[in-house]
Amino acid sequence: MLLAILVLALEPPILLSSTDGQPAKAGYFSLSWSVGSASEYELQEADNPQFTGARVRYRGSDKAATITGRGDGVYYFRVREVGNQMEDTPWSEVVAVNVKHHSLQRAWGFFAVGTVVFILSLLTILIGNLKIGMERV
Repeated sequence: MLLAILVLALEPPILLSSTDGQPAKAGYFSLSWSVGSASEYELQEADNPQFTGARVRYRGSDKAATITGRGDGVYYFRVREVGNQMEDTPWSEVVAVNVKHHSLQRAWGFFAVGTVVFILSLLTILIGNLKIGMERV
């Protein structure tokens, strides 16, 4: 019985990505993991699937993390429960996230459309105020 409890307690969390295998283009993505019995989790990030040179991206009690500020490339993540009364759990399955930002041309296109919408909105407000001012005279 004790062996069964020990085996269940040491199962790794399940790590999920908000990108569902698609490239992350929005400049951010979220990772979440299954609820375990630990009071603390450790999320590691690496630029290779072997996790050489990995760094701790998050350590705490939350069961999700939003990652921002990554350049184009593939990033690898894994999570485990730490601070458990017995010992740390094994690492989760590795999740790879491909970050591929929108092209600079597309970004400038969005900027141009936003500028046009802003100018048209400003003109609409100014013309409306002029018409209201003329009606009062």
